[in-house]
Amino acid sequence: MEFNDKPCEPFGEKLLDMVIPTQLSLKMPLVFRIVRTLASNGFLPETGNQDAELCMDEAVTNAMIHGNKLDPSKKVRVVIFADSERWAAVVEDEGDGFSPDKIAKPKGPESFFEETGFGIILMKGYADEIVYNQKGNKVRIMKLRKNEPTMQGK
Repeated sequence: MEFNDKPCEPFGEKLLDMVIPTQLSLKMPLVFRIVRTLASNGFLPETGNQDAELCMDEAVTNAMIHGNKLDPSKKVRVVIFADSERWAAVVEDEGDGFSPDKIAKPKGPESFFEETGFGIILMKGYADEIVYNQKGNKVRIMKLRKNEPTMQGK
């Protein structure tokens, strides 16, 4: 995970650009749309990918809950894009951002039952690169095509 001033902007072809209000009932339809978009463009199997789904779910959840503080007047934007070698998603909220030193570190097996603290760990386990803007309210999650073992050829 990296925080820096380099842009978290799209590369290649834009596949999806959606803005939704901060409303948890809209989260899963957005995540399913992301997975369907990636599958229909040959980046995931036609049946989807649970790891990709979980990663996108965590990113959108973090934006809504931690970024926008569940404020329904604030929006979450997701842009999916790809080139021949990789795909990525930029998830941006309208919150104040966060600092990496504020992220709680899991303390051991007892922390498995806590409700927060594992989203970024799960995202890092799937993605090949996670980059946040300096403010901490925008993340780019990138996956290399060659590291998607169940991917269908395009």
